[in-house]
Formats: sequence, structure tokens, C-alpha cells
Amino acid sequence: MPNFPDDIVREMNNEKKAIESTYQDDGNLQKPKKQKNAYTTIKVSREYKELFDVLAHKAFSKRIEFIEEIIESWAKNNGEQEILELFAKGQLPTRRR
Repeated sequence: MPNFPDDIVREMNNEKKAIESTYQDDGNLQKPKKQKNAYTTIKVSREYKELFDVLAHKAFSKRIEFIEEIIESWAKNNGEQEILELFAKGQLPTRRR
């Protein structure tokens, strides 16, 4: 191996480290969690689940958006305006278990 001056060797090592650091595998690093809306599970019989999926598909809507539309529509059609207003303001009373 040729005998290079120390400053050239140091510079080459620094370049090598810089290149290697950009290609390091970051698979083991924890990625920050994305903020998601909090979702819950609603249980329905399989028959109604199939109907729900077909209707959501026909409405060209995501299932989550579709169920939200159904809930709001039901509240409007059944005279629950007061509850809808509280919901819009974020003031619905929560049930404690």
C-alpha cells in the first residue's frame, strides 16, 4: 500500500464515512407515529356487513366516511338537531363505564 500523507488519509476516511452514513440501513430506527384519528369498532352481523360494504362501494366512499354520513343522516332525519349541534361543538356528554 502506498504511503499517503496523514491529512490525505484523514480526508479520504471522512469522505468514506460520509458516504457510508447516507447508505446506512435505518430499518431498526423507530419512525415517529403518524397522528391518526381515533377509530373504534362497530359490530354488525355478517349479512349487514356485506350490505354495508356493497353500499359504501356504490357510494364511491370510504367505509369510515360512509358510516359517518349514515349516522349524521339518521340524526337529521330523526329530529336530533340538538345532539348534532353538541357534536359539532365537541360538547357531547361521554358515557362512563
